[in-house]
Formats: sequence, C-alpha cells, structure tokens
Amino acid sequence: MIRTHSRTARLLVVLALATLGACASMESKEKMVRLEETVKVYTSAVRWGDFGTAASLVKPRDAAAAPVDGARLEGVRVMSHDYRIEAPDAEASEAWMTARFEYSAPSSARVRTVTQRAMWYWDEASGAWYLDGSLPEF
Repeated sequence: MIRTHSRTARLLVVLALATLGACASMESKEKMVRLEETVKVYTSAVRWGDFGTAASLVKPRDAAAAPVDGARLEGVRVMSHDYRIEAPDAEASEAWMTARFEYSAPSSARVRTVTQRAMWYWDEASGAWYLDGSLPEF
C-alpha cells in the first residue's frame, strides 16, 4: 500500500513539473509573438510617417527618450521597409532588430537607404517590448 502511494506521489510530481514546463514554454512563445507584433507596429509606423507611434515604442534603458523632432522628420517619405529579428532563444529578454528603410528627403527626389540596428528588450514591469535607442537617422 505504501508503495502505491509512493508511485502515485512520484507520478504527480512528474506531471506537475511537466505542466510547469509547458506553461513556461507557452509564455516564452507568447513573448516572442509580442516581440514580432511590436517590431511590425514600429517599422510600419516609420514606413507610414507615424513617428509619434514609433517613438512611443522607444524607451532607452539608461536615459530618457529624446523627443521626436517633428521639424527634422517633416516631409521624409519612406517608400519601403524590411526588417529581421534575431533572438538567441524563445526565452530571451533581448533581441536585435535590423531594419532597412528606403526614403526620400524633402529637399531631394533621390531615394536613399538607412539601416537601423537596434536592441529590443522585454520590460517585465510593463509586460512589453521596447526599443533601446532612437528613431532611424534620416
């Protein structure tokens, strides 16, 4: 009888650990999905000239975010964008983004390209991803 309880107790411990592992895995996947969604919102906002929305996702860890210089960005037309995300694993709290924007400046019809390489980090307190840096230098 004692043996049966011992076996049952071991089985319950194994099931509990497996459940915890599955929950942690689901949370990690959800965090990576949120990273992808956040980077997509950011790059799309830059693409369509919504620099206020893009700036709301910028939160440098060691300094206050610089205010958006609307005068500097006025007239910048972004024609296309592309990005990729590099994270060491699904449980990472940091990831690198490399984004490429093709744009024209207000004083020129010439198409230029700017590449932005920036670190995104998970802010545990707010449960959100933020860009540790600034908007692209057009």
